[in-house]
Amino acid sequence: MTQFKFRKLNWRVVGMALGVAVVSQAHAVGTAADAAKLGGPEFTPFGAERKGNAAGTIPEWTPLSGIPPGITGVVTGKTYPDPFAHEKPLFFISAANLEQYKDKLTPGQIAMLKKTPSDKMAIYPTHRSCAEPSSHYQATKENVLTAKLSPDDEALSGTPNGGIPFPFPKTGAEAMWNHRQHFYVSAKSTQYYGGFIVNSDGTFEEAKIREDVVFPYHLPKDKKEGMDAYSYLTKVTTMAPARRKNNILLFHAPLDQSTSKREGWLYLTALRRMLRGPDLEHDAPDPDGQGMATIDQRYMFSANLERYDWKIVGKTEKYIGYNAYKAMAAGGASVEERGKFVGKTRLSPDLMRYELHRVWIVEGTVKAGQRHIYPKRTFYLDEDTWLIVLADMFDAKGNLWRTSETQMVNLYDIPSCVPAVRPNYDLLDSKYYIEQWIGYYDLINVGHLNKSFFSPDTLRQGQR
Repeated sequence: MTQFKFRKLNWRVVGMALGVAVVSQAHAVGTAADAAKLGGPEFTPFGAERKGNAAGTIPEWTPLSGIPPGITGVVTGKTYPDPFAHEKPLFFISAANLEQYKDKLTPGQIAMLKKTPSDKMAIYPTHRSCAEPSSHYQATKENVLTAKLSPDDEALSGTPNGGIPFPFPKTGAEAMWNHRQHFYVSAKSTQYYGGFIVNSDGTFEEAKIREDVVFPYHLPKDKKEGMDAYSYLTKVTTMAPARRKNNILLFHAPLDQSTSKREGWLYLTALRRMLRGPDLEHDAPDPDGQGMATIDQRYMFSANLERYDWKIVGKTEKYIGYNAYKAMAAGGASVEERGKFVGKTRLSPDLMRYELHRVWIVEGTVKAGQRHIYPKRTFYLDEDTWLIVLADMFDAKGNLWRTSETQMVNLYDIPSCVPAVRPNYDLLDSKYYIEQWIGYYDLINVGHLNKSFFSPDTLRQGQR
């Protein structure tokens, strides 16, 4: 059957055809002076403030690159002893004392503490330890002079070597693209993780997941293998439970989303049937989340930017999940061991480590004429990595509905900062969804992850 796809008009082409001059309104690139600031005494290579805060509660940026002295037993992508295991919490925040700390908490964090008064957040000393490969720092400096977005914020260009596109963002859309283009471990990797649906009585079901992913954006120019047009391609295969075994989600995310939208396919083994978008975009239910999250909540936010107006609210200090080596170690344990940390209302606070960090606040408000079950969303992006670490979602009446968090960890031998676990909480429901609890990354057996591997034809053939 022939499939027809309606796309936005390319007004530059229309204008040329009509003999009308169309002036580009693409976001301007930065200056040489801006590029020179990166990696200097004032700013880190990713554009964060190098110095700590005046109170001394946030230190200067001291990246952890390489295996720390005294640490043994590191297995790349899998085992990372905690370099801060000797530290004790500075204090705890609960419903009883949250008024004292509420300026450093998000609405979602406050709501979760009020929902379960017995819960607490353990606040540890802050370590701005996140680091990335030096090649990504160099690429980020180059991007200052060349990276730009199209007038509709949907097409990124001028970033031939990867890196963060906009270390000094001027718009909310630029900040969100920084999150989208973050470096996850490797340009090619296979991730193994668990996804948990937790019921109101504390019982849970685990889905064992394998995710194969390629980020052509981060591949060298001579290694892109015909995938130049893509930000990422990912294939998510369910390995358990048995009734969902070999279900596959496939996504193609282009760099130019003005003319080529993110495409998604879902292969259902039980039906021997393949479905394709737009049913796998924006606020469609995440198949693994059983209605507890939307498909664009994967990776905290992973959709096109088209449905929202994006605004940088500012930068502030919040308690966020950082250096969560306990959570990653538990992710590699047996399901019985992990089950000990799955509480009735949230993932056990004993796994969580919170530190005070500076974050960018970016607000998304649904555009006129568009729709989404979350008319408003607030994202909190870690200044040192540009990863979204906290997200609050609001309903049509403006009430806080759902909240998500990322507990981050630095794989210091690579180095790369990535999520150790991502819980999603529904404040109106007694169930919750742990989207991704990392077991390990395979960075070696990935030679087959090429363009053909991510073809929809592989789903029809039942291949993985």
